[in-house]
Amino acid sequence: MIFEAISTIKEAEKEAEVRIKEAEKEAEQLLGDAQKEAEIIKRDAELKAKKDGSALVLKAIKEGEKAARIMEVEGEEKVKKLREDAEKEINKAAKLIVARVMDA
Repeated sequence: MIFEAISTIKEAEKEAEVRIKEAEKEAEQLLGDAQKEAEIIKRDAELKAKKDGSALVLKAIKEGEKAARIMEVEGEEKVKKLREDAEKEINKAAKLIVARVMDA
């Protein structure tokens, strides 16, 4: 019974690690996409700024950079939340297993 409990805990840990890695990959993809989008926005805005020197275009550059920073923070927060959720699942599984072992 104890060996089954240990095995189940290890399986839960492996599952959590897989979820964490998937979340990290997703967050990295989001960050990469955000950075690419920000670069595109910045380049477009810079081209427009060179054409007409408009203050509004310069503002658009700043807004694009701000949007990229916001998306980066959101990606980091998502990874953090997914990690926390995975840890909660591991703890929940461990508690259930311990309770079953105690009942047996």
